[in-house]
Amino acid sequence: MTESINDFLAQIEEMIFWLKIIFYLVLTVIVVWLIGLIRRSAGLDSSSIELKRIRRILEEDRKEKLLKYKNKDG
Repeated sequence: MTESINDFLAQIEEMIFWLKIIFYLVLTVIVVWLIGLIRRSAGLDSSSIELKRIRRILEEDRKEKLLKYKNKDG
């Protein structure tokens, strides 16, 4: 009788152990997701940085063309 109770308690402890592991894994995934969300919102991810660089290059080209056009007419 005590052996079956001990087995039952061991199974409960093992279930609690696995539930803790699952909880911490889910918590880790949520934290990583939140960090990614904050980085994307703040514009710190690699694609946002690349888009800013491309936009800056295009704006510089546009300004150069506009200055050439104005100098040509003037």
